[in-house]
Amino acid sequence: MTPKELLAYIAEQKEQVKALTVLWEELFPEFKEPGTRQFKVWLNTYGFDTVVYGLNAALVLCNKRATKEVEGHAGPATASDVVQYASGSMKKQKADADDQRA
Repeated sequence: MTPKELLAYIAEQKEQVKALTVLWEELFPEFKEPGTRQFKVWLNTYGFDTVVYGLNAALVLCNKRATKEVEGHAGPATASDVVQYASGSMKKQKADADDQRA
């Protein structure tokens, strides 16, 4: 990667982190966002669209947990639950996409 390509990559990732921060604040206003590092890990591992997918999947979990017991967990989700569920959803989405390409 040339220095110019690296700078473009960094600039794009900064914009994606900003967008994901806004999305997090919209979906989970009750929780502090997990931070730039977590967003970068997700972006480097899964890509922007898959991260958005995972965050939306975690919102569904939060809604279920707010209304009933899910998977043996009673009560509302925590910020840690959101991060873990989003990560798991991203991993599954990526694996499903990889399987479809194979």
